[in-house]
Amino acid sequence: MIATAIFIFHAVLASFVGYRERKEGANGIVLGIAMVVLLFAIGWTLSTFLTTLVWPERGVGLFIDDWKDTALKRFLYREATTDTASLLLLSAGEAAFYNWYLRKEPDRREHPKEGGVSGV
Repeated sequence: MIATAIFIFHAVLASFVGYRERKEGANGIVLGIAMVVLLFAIGWTLSTFLTTLVWPERGVGLFIDDWKDTALKRFLYREATTDTASLLLLSAGEAAFYNWYLRKEPDRREHPKEGGVSGV
């Protein structure tokens, strides 16, 4: 459930970045979406590697095996996995990056070439 929400969030983010880059035409849209997809794929691989270094192989089962069979215990067994932890780590890193990337407006003005003859 948590992983599904993160995947949906990334699909919405890719659509938003593609929409934001629409001024540059089809190339800008494709490049914006490709950037989100590549950052997600590479970031998930790296965050999974880091998570498996610190996450126990049995996951939260080490801590909650003595609990009674409750809805919380079943939820934790189902949701507190290595994949969920790595996706949450990835989302935290991406939130910082996209906060910086999407906040600034791209400068679309053309700058005069340096070294040339300046006008009056």
